[in-house]
Amino acid sequence: MMIQSSVAAAFDLTLWEMLMGSVTQWIDDLQSSGASLAQQDLWNRYFERLVRLAGNTLDGSPQRMADGEDVAIGALQAFFAGARKQRFPELNGRDGLWPLLVAITQRRAINQLKREGAKKRGGGRVRGHVLARSSSGIDFRVFV
Repeated sequence: MMIQSSVAAAFDLTLWEMLMGSVTQWIDDLQSSGASLAQQDLWNRYFERLVRLAGNTLDGSPQRMADGEDVAIGALQAFFAGARKQRFPELNGRDGLWPLLVAITQRRAINQLKREGAKKRGGGRVRGHVLARSSSGIDFRVFV
């Protein structure tokens, strides 16, 4: 039974790739010509997963400057730019892509945490700000 299910899973994956496009082919297209269609397909396939990953890394921290979505956008943009410049010669298929995207996303999320906790940004003590209005009608921000 185990052999049949693994064969079925492999067949389903192959069928899925035939219908939807191969991640490996998208990577090849991106690396060879910077194809925007391949970039869009990769974005559609991985963006939401990267948002969740970044959100988990940032969980519990103040996210005034950037959230999981911002981190995922930056990670994918960095990957696309690097792929176009041939910075990932060892990347030759789907199996290597996810670990690479995870590494880029986690590094960006950790860097975001460091920026938020930087001394010049209040060392993590500033939690946010409130827009307030003075009695003379002037708007200003109060940091809390």
